[in-house]
Amino acid sequence: MDDAQLAETWIRYQHKAKPRDDDPDFEAVEAFFSLLDDDPEHLYRLLEVVVQASDDEEVLSMVGAGPLEDLLCYHGEEFVDRVLVRARQDRSWRFALGNVWISRAKSRAVREQVEAAQKLYFGKGDSA
Repeated sequence: MDDAQLAETWIRYQHKAKPRDDDPDFEAVEAFFSLLDDDPEHLYRLLEVVVQASDDEEVLSMVGAGPLEDLLCYHGEEFVDRVLVRARQDRSWRFALGNVWISRAKSRAVREQVEAAQKLYFGKGDSA
């Protein structure tokens, strides 16, 4: 499955009223989880595809509360600057960032940067 198909499958899974682990589309969710550890750069590229492909706030909420949050919490030092630039430039990225709970981030500096951006964009305090 190429990146566009993987992103489309992940989005389709997010739209399901009662998603289940035995759903064939769940393979996309599993792929995102695997990439978090195995290839976070690829995960970031997939997030770019998803955010570009969907302006649906429910999907963007899931991006923020799911893979984007994980990426920033576990690999934040590598990705926070890029994510914050995208959030400044793009409403969909900004919306996704607003759904990140950054309090469990490994890096204090990443937590502070994300919290500052969330406060700027949404008036939020120490986590989304």
